[in-house]
Amino acid sequence: HMTPNEGSYGGRLVVLTGAGFADSPRRHFIKVGEGNFGVCEPISANYSHLTCIMNWKYFDQDSRYGNEHLDVEVALWAEEISDDPLLAFGGEMTGCLEGNDDWELSSCASVGECALRCLGRAACVSFDYRPRYMDCRLSKVSFTNGNDIASQLWPDCRYHELRTEADPSVVVRTSVVGGFTYRYALTPDILSMFARIPSGGTSRGDGFQTT
Repeated sequence: HMTPNEGSYGGRLVVLTGAGFADSPRRHFIKVGEGNFGVCEPISANYSHLTCIMNWKYFDQDSRYGNEHLDVEVALWAEEISDDPLLAFGGEMTGCLEGNDDWELSSCASVGECALRCLGRAACVSFDYRPRYMDCRLSKVSFTNGNDIASQLWPDCRYHELRTEADPSVVVRTSVVGGFTYRYALTPDILSMFARIPSGGTSRGDGFQTT
């Protein structure tokens, strides 16, 4: 159960009620919707309540309109996945999945962002990352459970696989269908910003200075 179950596209404080939550809130990864639509950042937890802040993370969005009725999935890991998404994956290996790493392609500034994209997709079980090109490639297959999987043998490519491929017991998941609704009408729309500088004062910012 989630209270409240609707809000703006970011910043809404919500409480999930249930049983079996960990005392460490950062062990929970709370996915909202599919396709990186969002996560809920955990801030406090006890056995029966998990409090988090809705944080819109649709990486490639310009703007969103209308309402999004989305499922909510809570995953409990042994490690603090919310602080470091890479902890959900095994150690990196050199090379990429040959012919199986083109399900979703995107540019990511870091390997951690690529890991977060994979965690946000239910079907993603592994990813390749080439830091030289900031190239992130998600895959629905893995070396562990794929058939005739081979490496590209690219020395600058790094392969990461969800630990659940080798051991599904490392995480416990539960879902609420239609658990949260992002409502555009509840989302502030900032059209412009102004800075008022007192006479004789100085304003400093990125790349400019006004006196």
